[in-house]
Amino acid sequence: MEMIFQTLQQRLLQQESLMLLSVVRSHGSAPRGAGAHMLVCSNGILGGTIGGGALEHQAALLAQEWLCSHAKEPSSVGFLRHFVLNTEEVQNLGMVCGGEVDVLFTPFLSSPETLRFVSEISTLFSKREVFWLCLPLNAASPSRLFGQLPPEVAGSFSGPYGIATLSGEDCYFEKMVDGSRVFIFGGGHISQELVPLLSHLKFRCIVSDDRPEFLTPALFPTAEELRHISFLHLDESIHVKEGDSIVVLTRGHVWDTDVQRFALHTPARYIGVVGSRKKKAAVFATLREDGFPDSDLARIVTPIGLDIGAQTPAEIAISIAAQMIAVRNGL
Repeated sequence: MEMIFQTLQQRLLQQESLMLLSVVRSHGSAPRGAGAHMLVCSNGILGGTIGGGALEHQAALLAQEWLCSHAKEPSSVGFLRHFVLNTEEVQNLGMVCGGEVDVLFTPFLSSPETLRFVSEISTLFSKREVFWLCLPLNAASPSRLFGQLPPEVAGSFSGPYGIATLSGEDCYFEKMVDGSRVFIFGGGHISQELVPLLSHLKFRCIVSDDRPEFLTPALFPTAEELRHISFLHLDESIHVKEGDSIVVLTRGHVWDTDVQRFALHTPARYIGVVGSRKKKAAVFATLREDGFPDSDLARIVTPIGLDIGAQTPAEIAISIAAQMIAVRNGL
């Protein structure tokens, strides 16, 4: 989404009007769910995708036609369209049954006001500041930005996007920057596979280890931060906030126990630990002796990751990333 708004800003500087297409609802075997976006100009698609195939082609043509007809009308507003995939389209996409999607068409017309709005979004992206984009579904009111969800819609959906009613108007909300961080303990082979994958998925990774040779930019070029720490004094150097995640990939039982003991005193939304069930039983026995009840231990996901039969560090990293995506999406 950041790249889409960078392109949008560049085109607005050239006094060009564009259309942002956003999937806001889906049902059945739709190619993409809510949160998919595509940017269209009068000549075609500039970036992003809402699923490809006939759906994307039809939506792009509709956006182009609208831009050619209405882009010079100051009062022009966005609109919502419902698309049903027919049997042929479903087969072309390799799906078993049909799907339906609602696509929101939001025009960004060439004007100083629109450019200021998009420039503000670009600035927020560059600062990695958390913000929500609010796009009205069927009304003439402008798109808006919020640092946090307004109280009247905060409980309307879980996850990073959803539809809610604000001041009597249905709007699509999406969290543009996830301010939460992933604290990864241990800089070994799994971490070296996991960090670039998580970074590509817009997770902010902080890698910590007590071995400086495992904390080099060459090993972790995409990490937000590398921290040389002592596992015995984590509370002095690591400050976990609500919404942050902890991934424990250390080299042994002793350090794993220290990190898990630390993690259970934090408000982390996800605590994942690599290891076997035998290792889990041994560490949990120690933590119980330390006074942690089973209700606390239930917060720890171990073995970490989705069960996909992963064996290699790269496969394990994929299973961890998939699980963390599910947690981030409120699943």
